[in-house]
Amino acid sequence: MATIEWLALALFLMMAWHIAYLVQFGRTCPELARYLFFDRDQDRAAYLLPKTRDPAQSKPDDPQ
Repeated sequence: MATIEWLALALFLMMAWHIAYLVQFGRTCPELARYLFFDRDQDRAAYLLPKTRDPAQSKPDDPQ
């Protein structure tokens, strides 16, 4: 595997572990605030991510 593939895999595994940890922690202590786990930029990105449009659903600029 190329180096970039290893780095992408490592990043994916770290994010998967982080999400699994937060899900388990959220089940045991649901009253904790999200700012204890995420900084301001991460919180904003998580809020904006579902609001972006899917490129497949957007209209093309030049219809044929």
